[in-house]
Amino acid sequence: SGDCATDACLWQGDYLFKKLDRSVDPCHDFYSHVCSAEWFRERKVHYMQPYAYRARALVMLDLWQFLRAQPLNVTGSFASQAALLARSCVGGVHRDGPMAAFRKIFMDLGMPEWPYEETLPSAEVHDVAKVADKLLGIATLVSTFARERPADLEIVMHVDSPPILLRRHQNTFPDKSVKEYIEFVFQVMSLYRPGNSTTQNLALELVLLEQKMSEAADHSSRSVPVVHVTRQIATLTPLANWNWQTYFRFFLQGNAGRHSSSKLVLLDAFYFDRLPNILEHTSSRTLVNYIGYKLLVHLSPLLPESKAAFMVPLSHDYQPVEGVSDQLQACLFLLDRLYPFGITSIVWTTVLNRSTAVELKDLANDMNRLEDQAHFEMKQVVATAPWMSQKEADEAVLKVERVRVSLLPDKDELGVRYEPFQLPVSGEDSKLLGTYYDLLRFFRAQYWSTSDLTYFREPLSPVVDSFRPGFSYDPDHNAVEVSPATVYFVSRISRRLDPTSVPFLLDPVLRGMFAAIDIDGSNIDAGGILRRWWSPASERKYLERAKCIQNSFAFGAMRLIRDGLSSSLSMKENVMDAAVLRPLYNIYQRLVERSELSAEIPGQPRNLTSRRLFFVNWASTMCEPSRGLSHAKKQLRYKLAMPAKLRVNVALSRFLPFAEAFECRPGSRMNPAAPCTFW
Repeated sequence: SGDCATDACLWQGDYLFKKLDRSVDPCHDFYSHVCSAEWFRERKVHYMQPYAYRARALVMLDLWQFLRAQPLNVTGSFASQAALLARSCVGGVHRDGPMAAFRKIFMDLGMPEWPYEETLPSAEVHDVAKVADKLLGIATLVSTFARERPADLEIVMHVDSPPILLRRHQNTFPDKSVKEYIEFVFQVMSLYRPGNSTTQNLALELVLLEQKMSEAADHSSRSVPVVHVTRQIATLTPLANWNWQTYFRFFLQGNAGRHSSSKLVLLDAFYFDRLPNILEHTSSRTLVNYIGYKLLVHLSPLLPESKAAFMVPLSHDYQPVEGVSDQLQACLFLLDRLYPFGITSIVWTTVLNRSTAVELKDLANDMNRLEDQAHFEMKQVVATAPWMSQKEADEAVLKVERVRVSLLPDKDELGVRYEPFQLPVSGEDSKLLGTYYDLLRFFRAQYWSTSDLTYFREPLSPVVDSFRPGFSYDPDHNAVEVSPATVYFVSRISRRLDPTSVPFLLDPVLRGMFAAIDIDGSNIDAGGILRRWWSPASERKYLERAKCIQNSFAFGAMRLIRDGLSSSLSMKENVMDAAVLRPLYNIYQRLVERSELSAEIPGQPRNLTSRRLFFVNWASTMCEPSRGLSHAKKQLRYKLAMPAKLRVNVALSRFLPFAEAFECRPGSRMNPAAPCTFW
């Protein structure tokens, strides 16, 4: 029938040009067939990379362009302050003095002699930690944030496991050992004290603390909150060197009256319940040194390059994007942590400014039509979910129907969204660290005192930021929000959205919808009432299917790295991978029948049919740079994430339409004899 000539087909031909590895049998290892080294051969060219990396680079570069064009002298403006901070941070012109200025921050926090050799009174540790965590967001032992509970309109403190820098190091540098991480910590602490054997011992203490925290903490890759546990603050037992009641009540001081003063929500109760044992064997000296250590790494992009460049890769939680300098990425992540809602709103502004009013209207209409398809298809599969009773399935269908999906914000409101405050400080580019520090304290104080969280966004999970493609699901409001990076990526595929966009745009939408009705979603009914609407029998049937899928991952892990897998590691995401394929594929097939996608893609082999193309695009959303088996081992050991190779191959090998599309013989790796099926 000849090559397809639509914008989407031309884009598709360019996206996959020389990317598929023909030497790898797709029925043996589909991930390696799709995710070849060619995606990352041009290390500095972002537009040759796969979806997740390209989308992130696009929004980062556009944000940087926006900030470079902003006037710097608009009094009280967040955009103006963000532009000043970004330009100074990236340029490094005024990063020569902050090492001495950091002493002032240590003094403000009550640890002027950091790092400490002597054990401190426990009260002093509390005084340091509560201020550092509330007003600077350091998250020493826990991450703490506020969420409004719609059932009673009460703002309740939420507590999660914190970022752990040991995990970051092992994920960022998979070929480096824990011993080398001890040397990293030693190097950080040596910035403020002689690098002698005493400092070496202090560094070792911090690493031992993080090893214990990492063992206890849930994996940091989850994209949807786990089932939470509510605790009364008054019931938390004071420890010898840490008083949780004093700590949490400090966060609630000075609020506007809508905050619950009696309870908090634990998102990682397993971790929190193991902290007393960890703290029992941790000195107050180690705790206060750990606060200073995390603070230095956190703010390292603002410090002199000659002193702090080695710390910058660990200042944020995300893999580097090619085509965007390491320093620029680190500076943008600092801005995102300063005021997440404001930066997300600016990113949305840059995305929408790429299109004319007519194009935006068409984009909105196309997205709404695809959203309708997602609602319809998810309701179809949920209606016959094999683990639910008919009454439960009816409840699930109603809840999916009520899922509110946010794909595009109102462009006219965006300016108000990122300029809701008159900032009290006037930044000076010669005082970069001081300006950032003052602004951070201002925003955090506003956040913890306000009775209206409209202009604040704290993620419910550690993987949400302004630059990452994907989604977030808010169980309290039954709402799915798709990231601006995802929307930006699909808007560049073609003038009008067509089937090519489905694996990129609707995959995160369907994941959010599934989160509404999975085992955690079964705790909140279609009316938003907190109640368990599954029976014990339904839960048991669901867990049997989930366990079968998880066992497939365990088998794959053993074959890939010759090592076992935690019984629950990434189970929620693993089940989600399997759950979204059927509705996603059904939508795609229905749309293909009405499009030109049945014609050949330019530059691709004639046997790359539209059905095969769906699976290629879906797999490409998970492609990563090849970093060897050592990285996969550390991803599993430190509970960072499920290796992408396992995610792709296990999910597709359990989905019969894949085997049919690629004609995989029964018993092959991608078409096992007795596969687990989800639906």
